[in-house]
Amino acid sequence: MAYNPYQSPQSEIKPPSIAISNGNTLEDGIAGHYQFKIMDIMNEGLARSNGFKGTFWGVFIVYIFITLVVSLGSGIALGLAGLIDNILAAALVQLAHAAILTPMMAGIMILGARHADHQEINFKMMFEPYGKMIPLFLVYVLMALLVTFGFLLVIIPGIYLFVGYGFSLLLVAEKQIGVWKALESSRQAVHHYWFKFLGFLLILTLVNFGGLISIIGWIWTFPLSYCALGVLYRRVFGVTPAQA
Repeated sequence: MAYNPYQSPQSEIKPPSIAISNGNTLEDGIAGHYQFKIMDIMNEGLARSNGFKGTFWGVFIVYIFITLVVSLGSGIALGLAGLIDNILAAALVQLAHAAILTPMMAGIMILGARHADHQEINFKMMFEPYGKMIPLFLVYVLMALLVTFGFLLVIIPGIYLFVGYGFSLLLVAEKQIGVWKALESSRQAVHHYWFKFLGFLLILTLVNFGGLISIIGWIWTFPLSYCALGVLYRRVFGVTPAQA
């Protein structure tokens, strides 16, 4: 085409690119379609913990308060009933504690995952998982039983399952999937890089231990841990946008 010096300038208009931070899916995670470096996750978790500490400590203090109320209330009830030394009654109380408190812990995990995914978070999200209270309770019980049984089998299977089931509660609460599917999805996804996940958990443990012995460091290390866990979860499974 001949050049026309009087033609107005033209340019090719391209639609703006949109970065999707939660591009992975449950199926991607199970298939092992992800990569991560432990220190990259920790560094991103540290960066995302800025602006998260206030919300985290607000919900965590509520969690601690409710835990104390439930523990004291059940202890008083057992004492009044004369069952303080009854093993069966104590076991049932522990199960009741798990049913009440596990959804709240899953809610704190959801806050970390959504914040890691650059979503808006708020206090009430902590209580969202109570809509999945029974499945979360069943995941907790099954996970405890299977890990305990694994430890009885020369310890190594228990360690494998403890690490492998690490995302199970979050998968039930955040992906809205069933109990056994959550357990197996977490295990299958983690299995691809199991030793990396073990290393990640060990580093988180050391970081929080250092925070505790420094007296005040845990004010920063606890929120960092939940953000780092959220970053890793997003890398593996993606994060579903919160419903308005």
